[in-house]
Amino acid sequence: MKMNHDCVLALLLTLESESKYNQNLTTAVLSLDQIANFDFMKPFTREEIFYTAEKLKEANIIELDVNRSDQGLIDVGFGAITFIGHAYLDSIRSASAWSGLKKV
Repeated sequence: MKMNHDCVLALLLTLESESKYNQNLTTAVLSLDQIANFDFMKPFTREEIFYTAEKLKEANIIELDVNRSDQGLIDVGFGAITFIGHAYLDSIRSASAWSGLKKV
């Protein structure tokens, strides 16, 4: 599957704006359905969002818990953006930086 870089930026912006601490001061986990319903994410399919999230987890950019069974995916929990993820997002945040990065 091809990486959708617009989905990368949208997912990071969504997690940055929607990630909150819960009562126990741990990051409240968001489900795939919750993530897919945020405005930044509406242009993307659940498959694109999930694939993007898995790749961002591999790169240590976001926290992601995936539970699978023999029948397939059970649950996906989106956590916070990591320190590395925040640094990456800051480097691509501006429109000019993002459009330049997409050309590469």
